[in-house]
Amino acid sequence: MQVQRIRVSSASRGQWTIMVEGTDDAVTFLYPSREAAIAAGTDLAKRDKIELLILGRFA
Repeated sequence: MQVQRIRVSSASRGQWTIMVEGTDDAVTFLYPSREAAIAAGTDLAKRDKIELLILGRFA
């Protein structure tokens, strides 16, 4: 059984992504800011009761 988690990471041109890991079909969402991606990732992780992993630069 794979461990599911939500991964927030920086993407190109200042955008941020959320990837749902550990599923058969990886799902990726794109957000215009770090704050928006973290907020959405937090909501998803709480809803699904899974780990939230935040990667990238913190400025």
